Amino acid sequence: MDHILNIKDQIQEVYNIFSIINEGNAILFLGAGASIGEKKYLSKEIIELYEEYLGKQIGEDDLTKFVDIISADPNFLRNHFDDEIEKMLKKLRHTEEHKILISIPWREIITTNYDFLIEQAYDEILSSIGSTYDIIPIRDVNSYNYFPSNNEIKYIKLNGCISDKGRYPLVLSKDDFNNRKSFYKVVLNNLKNLSNKVIFITIGYSFNDPSSVE
Repeated sequence: MDHILNIKDQIQEVYNIFSIINEGNAILFLGAGASIGEKKYLSKEIIELYEEYLGKQIGEDDLTKFVDIISADPNFLRNHFDDEIEKMLKKLRHTEEHKILISIPWREIITTNYDFLIEQAYDEILSSIGSTYDIIPIRDVNSYNYFPSNNEIKYIKLNGCISDKGRYPLVLSKDDFNNRKSFYKVVLNNLKNLSNKVIFITIGYSFNDPSSVE
């Protein structure tokens, strides 16, 4: 997979990429970096803020391992941790870039993010100038088999959503990922038989940050 800045013949290749996107043959993957605006809540920031609440350093930079470690403490309240993440993410504000992203005719959008910046950006576009496309959030395996019309885009939230943590729990710990396997399997298996005309675009993924690549 090539980073867009590493493409050799940039003008022609970028033109080809945008042509494919315009044809509706691109699937967008959004990682944690796509939610960065004036505020940033990646693994590092989440861990540091919760360590401040705990009043101690855990010494772990991987968010999943961090949650596994603190979960072993009998006094740890997972609901409180999730609520704190929700408070952080609700401080994020969608940007013009989010509105541009959601105005593009993606074949599908898949994200590991918990926030609802994309939904908010879509709502703003819809209330101001209208939108050619309807965004259909898919947050669990039960709703995945929905077949969208030509003017609908499935927005698949793999790791839960702060819109309703009860129905769509946040996936953070190793156990959480194991409990979510059936949803991952359905989504990923569906990508195995795609036409070779369909491409994948990833935004906001960093191999240096676990919350971006899980």
